[in-house]
Amino acid sequence: MANWTTYDAQIYPSTGTAFDFPERKWGYSNQAGVCFSGGGTRALSAAMGQLRGLTEIGVMGKFDYMSCVSGGSWAGSLYTYYNTGATGDAQFLGPVVDPPNIATGTSPGQLGYIDPYCLGWTATREFLLAIAQYLAIYSVDEVWEKAVGGVFLSKFGLFPTGPTAIPGYTGVHNPPGYFTLTGATEVELKQNNPALTGDHFNLVRAGGGGGNLTRRPYLIINACIVGITNNIGGEDLVTFQYTPLYTGSPLAKSVSYPSTVQQDGPDVPNDPQAPSNTSVLVGGGFIQSFAFGGKAPTKRPSTQNFVTGPAPPEPFDLASAVGTSSSAFADAAIGLGANVAPQENYFPITGNAGQADTQMAFGDGGLLDNNGLLALLQRQVKKAVVFVNTEWPINLNYDPTKTPNTGSNEDIDSAVPPLFGYPYTSVTEGIYMKNNQVFCQKEWAPFVKKLQALKSQPNNPPIVLRTTFEVLRNDWWGIKGSDPTAYCNNGTKGPDSWQVEILWCFLDHVGAWESQLHPNIQAMIKAGKNGPFPYFPNYLTVDENNNYTLVQLTTEQVNLLGDLTCWCVTDMKNVITSFLN
Repeated sequence: MANWTTYDAQIYPSTGTAFDFPERKWGYSNQAGVCFSGGGTRALSAAMGQLRGLTEIGVMGKFDYMSCVSGGSWAGSLYTYYNTGATGDAQFLGPVVDPPNIATGTSPGQLGYIDPYCLGWTATREFLLAIAQYLAIYSVDEVWEKAVGGVFLSKFGLFPTGPTAIPGYTGVHNPPGYFTLTGATEVELKQNNPALTGDHFNLVRAGGGGGNLTRRPYLIINACIVGITNNIGGEDLVTFQYTPLYTGSPLAKSVSYPSTVQQDGPDVPNDPQAPSNTSVLVGGGFIQSFAFGGKAPTKRPSTQNFVTGPAPPEPFDLASAVGTSSSAFADAAIGLGANVAPQENYFPITGNAGQADTQMAFGDGGLLDNNGLLALLQRQVKKAVVFVNTEWPINLNYDPTKTPNTGSNEDIDSAVPPLFGYPYTSVTEGIYMKNNQVFCQKEWAPFVKKLQALKSQPNNPPIVLRTTFEVLRNDWWGIKGSDPTAYCNNGTKGPDSWQVEILWCFLDHVGAWESQLHPNIQAMIKAGKNGPFPYFPNYLTVDENNNYTLVQLTTEQVNLLGDLTCWCVTDMKNVITSFLN
């Protein structure tokens, strides 16, 4: 890296909504994908159990894509790339424990014990100590990414050093590294950039378990562009995606951003005192991930779409990608105002030289689509298993023939209604999801009623619902589909008509599982906020234990949630395998 001054990188420019997704050349099709929502360590712990269950029933090899957001990206990136610590998926994901065998105590296999090389161990660490340690080392816009790297990635070989202020990280030392798909893509990158010959690249793990799993699903880490500087002042956020082969945003568009940082208090949409706006071209395709953060190209692309430009100042690593995807927490964690947003040099992928780079701020993908589904619809994935690991249980008293509650997010997970054209209008709840409609509003009430019916069943099974929807054209995301007005008003399908099948899996109470637990554990759950499992299973995203530890959970909380979500998957084995077949 020390002698690397110029990158030579491939770009993948789009032509309108004709996107170039190079993973297709590596055999990844658009048959099926799995989504893990955001939600901090709750999302990580739930995803751990779901990955454990999917591995147990042997279906991970059925997925071409894994689309992750925020806390879900902590789990998804580690599952895709971990290379030290755990000897395999059984240790990394933890053991399958049937409900009657779940027991309190601190011995292996009990709720109070977790293997230090299990994914869930990272959710039990004191994240604020890492913030404090890295504040003394890095600039404020880097601190969140570095803390995420230290706490969640370093134990598994994906970040140079762990936060030594936290027990369990002493002696963690790994080479700084880029990330790519395979050894073959690493060789090609180094051939084109000889100065990187001695540098370390993290590679996607080979299979490892789960029946016919010979490779991991293709990882998409979802983030968003939030502004020119570090001000989230506009309402029109743009998707930004980090993957093993490329980074960027597929659809080119001109977006108006505040020109300067607003320092007079919280951001308010359409604030008359906000600074003047500047229009910036963003999107247009992708660049190979190792070159992201470099300056704009100085050399026009060849016929193979290679560009040359000044190299990034430091390796763009997984901590930068995963940290950005989860950076909604940064402001609350550091308390330094808007200046904490991750920043990178960025230029649109136009296929031409001469487009200047701009210092852009990037933010949590959950601000835009907290479930990761829209990235799959951009790729026209035909089937999606969507794990909605939400803070909000489904409200049985909500009348779905009316607009969902937009004030406190109480009726249903806030990322779901905008997909049906019900954007949240509160400043703090989903203002950025207003451009997300891909299904007809008339589908909303029947969909919610089915979810409520599942939750109301006497045996209270997992809330798993199979649906098929006509996809509507969405010009903001560049998603192909039928014309929204023509289809929703009279059923007329357009030339780009297609349907997506979705298996929705909502995190909620599951009486069929809880009833099998030891009575003492059942009593702990029923104690609610007065017991050791407040809000179970829908733990609060921030400060679940009301002790100013931000996203830290107890070992017992992580294990119990992982046991629940694993059981939900294995209990629904026939439903899931039938869906994927």
